[in-house]
Amino acid sequence: GGQIAFGPREAVPHVPPAPAVRDERRPHILLGFRGFQVGGAEIFPVHLANALVAQGLTVSMLPTNPQDTTDVLRHRLDPRVAVYEPIHLTERGIASFCADAGIDLVHSHCSTVETLFFGDAQGPPAVPYIVSLHGHYDLDQPVVPDATMLRMLRSISHWVYTAPKNLRFLDGLPIDKDVFSHIPNGMQVEAEPFPSTREGLGIAVDDIVFALVARPV
Repeated sequence: GGQIAFGPREAVPHVPPAPAVRDERRPHILLGFRGFQVGGAEIFPVHLANALVAQGLTVSMLPTNPQDTTDVLRHRLDPRVAVYEPIHLTERGIASFCADAGIDLVHSHCSTVETLFFGDAQGPPAVPYIVSLHGHYDLDQPVVPDATMLRMLRSISHWVYTAPKNLRFLDGLPIDKDVFSHIPNGMQVEAEPFPSTREGLGIAVDDIVFALVARPV
């Protein structure tokens, strides 16, 4: 894909900022993710939820695929974090759910969260909405209907990405560059030479070597 085309700020209207949080109540952050499954975009929100709770914030989680739950990962979540399911939103409506639960900020970690929040015309949440792009849009290649994309662009307050390829699905859309933040890969580049040799590893000169890069097994 080509480079994303940034437009003026007024090209895409944004949801108004949430009302000031009352002094007697801690901010309430809703983290949306695929579910309690093995994967970077699934484990990271759990660590983030625990860290935010430790800082004194109120945190809830919304797995869009709650039926597939890994108990070990589910038990890593701080017991102070409430867990909602999609049915809680669909039955009550997005706006009513956010108002009744006192949600101050929605932080999405999966494209299925956007489908849930913006997939129909019932209205987006009137609170700031942040998307962390972990690769679902460029990996899963979801086909986002025009009406859904328009609601997303009007309501998403900020996009966070780790690689430029995460933004390919937004190519050509008039989005203000100020609503994007880039977080580089957290792994440091190792400048030191690899300490092992083929001879030391017992690999012949004409042997073919395969390198496997994958999630932990």
